[in-house]
Amino acid sequence: MGPYVENVVDVRAETRSGKPLAVHKSAYNHWVVEASGSESAVLHYRYHAVAPDAGASYFDAHQVYVNGVNLFMVRPGAIGEPCEVLLDLPDSFQIACGMSQSGKRLFARDFHELVDCPFIASPTLQHHAFQVCGVTHHLWFQGVVKPDWGRIEHDFKRFGEAQVTLFGGFPVTEYHYLFQIHFKPFYHGVEHANSTVLAFGPGLKLMQPDLYVELLGLCSHELFHTWNVKAIRPADMVPYDYDRPNYSRLHYVTEGVTTYYGDLMLLKSGVWTLEEFLDVFNSSVLAKHYANNGRNHISLEEASFDSWLNGYKPGVPNRKISFYTKGALAAFILDYRIRKSTGNKRSLDTVIRSMYEEFGTGKGYTRQDYKRIAEHHAGEDLSDYFLDVIEGKGPLEEQLGEAAKYFGLELMQSRAGGNAEMRFGFVAEEQDRSVLVKQVHEGSPAARAGLVVGDELVSLQGLRVNAGNLEALLSHFKDEPSIQVNIFRADRLEQVELVKDSGYVTPKMVLLPANKLDEAQLKNRIAWMQVG
Repeated sequence: MGPYVENVVDVRAETRSGKPLAVHKSAYNHWVVEASGSESAVLHYRYHAVAPDAGASYFDAHQVYVNGVNLFMVRPGAIGEPCEVLLDLPDSFQIACGMSQSGKRLFARDFHELVDCPFIASPTLQHHAFQVCGVTHHLWFQGVVKPDWGRIEHDFKRFGEAQVTLFGGFPVTEYHYLFQIHFKPFYHGVEHANSTVLAFGPGLKLMQPDLYVELLGLCSHELFHTWNVKAIRPADMVPYDYDRPNYSRLHYVTEGVTTYYGDLMLLKSGVWTLEEFLDVFNSSVLAKHYANNGRNHISLEEASFDSWLNGYKPGVPNRKISFYTKGALAAFILDYRIRKSTGNKRSLDTVIRSMYEEFGTGKGYTRQDYKRIAEHHAGEDLSDYFLDVIEGKGPLEEQLGEAAKYFGLELMQSRAGGNAEMRFGFVAEEQDRSVLVKQVHEGSPAARAGLVVGDELVSLQGLRVNAGNLEALLSHFKDEPSIQVNIFRADRLEQVELVKDSGYVTPKMVLLPANKLDEAQLKNRIAWMQVG
């Protein structure tokens, strides 16, 4: 459905004896084959597969990469029938897939399994397997890369074992990491029942410290989805309807909780130190949350419901939030609330384990179920949390500060960043040799001056702006009460005035370890860093 349908072309049908059958579209994603009840129809079509990201499909001379949910068709009423895929491939090709297979044939128990088991077929696949709590985990790398198998296995085992311990069991009999390695920077992952596809790059730098930290975070996040999303599913996504958007107000659980735990499990398992965890939390969660001015206008429930509308698009400036990042902050606050009320005897760990025990067999959960289980483990009414954090649109600094203090951390204002964003409240980037305004923070001098997203910066105080000198120019004129800025807007030259405001600082928050911990804070931190 959605944009993938536009990739389907040249649809035709015939009987098994080769007699052509008429085909016509009845909807944007439905085709009708005109055949008598006694005839078997064979459907042929081509698919334009040119996107090697984690959710699309891609074919070239080196590989066949299929995400079935965007490529395979299903006959109405046949969604529960067994499926078989025969691949016409050279003998040199390996097949990386979570479906059962025999030679070049793949077998699925029904259409749901077929489209939830992507595969890569290629003669250049690199493969490595290891055991996690008795379950075989496969690593499949496609692309230009030299993995350090020993280090990867060591770290993946540690966070994998921690996650299995957290939930009390693994929901599938084997697991596959399917890596599409890019030559340039890339970061995208999609979860599936017993596998995940991870588009990542640049492959030549995979094992360098900064990039390897990103890889670990992405893989831990997607593995956590094996429980939270694939086994534990919102009721409005059960069963999944491939014909329409599956709206849900619960993505602060599906993605927010997973974002929190994807990184936290690397801390709990000892793969990351506390400092490494905080570095990632600050850059990937807090920084992104505070860079988004929609945080004071859109609730988590609203953002979840609108995910089909603008979840992965820029959206209206200052009127959108990420349920990944704000959802992770909400999870951190809930974890703290439960730990505080129970003296660390219970936590969000025990909540999600109970969710798995009650809903891990395919029964969908509701918002009321999540609240009920959270309150059971907290031993108190959490209505204020759901009203303020989940339904509310207000700032989270008070709740985050309390949570930080409980774990011996401090929530602090960061002044990191350049003059454009920190002093004047706008972000600019070079595009096609032009310097364009990418973001304008609410209440900032830039907003008061009338700068808007898309403006092309031409000059400051009569001096030409380019990507390399913007910060230097702003610094040079830092003592001026105002700065005249020429811009192009809709190809018309305009002038705005940036007025200096010594009281303005673009909000940016970070979590840092407190200088001194008392005995209670140390105990709380130790409990938080353990699987329990």
